[in-house]
Amino acid sequence: MTVAAVLFAGFCLYVLVSSRLRGRGFERGELRVERVQPWATHGESTATTSTSYKVHGTVTTPSGRFPATSIDVYDAEVRAKEGSTVPCRYDPKDPGRVTLSLSDRRGVGAQDVVLVLVAAACLAYAWFTW
Repeated sequence: MTVAAVLFAGFCLYVLVSSRLRGRGFERGELRVERVQPWATHGESTATTSTSYKVHGTVTTPSGRFPATSIDVYDAEVRAKEGSTVPCRYDPKDPGRVTLSLSDRRGVGAQDVVLVLVAAACLAYAWFTW
């Protein structure tokens, strides 16, 4: 049980760090949203069904304009962005890969705090039961 607690704490910390590093290497740009495409539908009944969306458009970078598709999926709120220009982050090696800035996380959020607390509780359990 102690080993499981340490492994789970490590997993929590891995999730925390990987969510922070995901945007590294991407640069800031602007995306002209031309089309919002339904990507996947989730849920088992019509009462709980939700749809994810991919964004397609043209990204403007210092080296030019490129057709782009979002690497993330978004909820229905993103449909309101169609036809507008929004800030984004793009991969300089492949400018066609973008993520909208609305997915950027700044500061410490509730998810970060919960992950750290769960990891700390697991490590404390492992320490006192070792």
